[in-house]
Amino acid sequence: MQAEVEIVEGGQTIKTEKMKLKMVKEFSGGIVIYEDEDGRAVLYSREKKKFTLISIDIA
Repeated sequence: MQAEVEIVEGGQTIKTEKMKLKMVKEFSGGIVIYEDEDGRAVLYSREKKKFTLISIDIA
């Protein structure tokens, strides 16, 4: 699947990038974890309808 993913550093969105994602795990509460082609984790919030790249700062 392709999606627009927000890239956040230091608590601020620095850019939005289109990425190819593969679903890894779905959690209750509307949270889904995806993996991009480089193996980085992307969080999807169904409530906010938003994909966010999880950086080392967040994790």
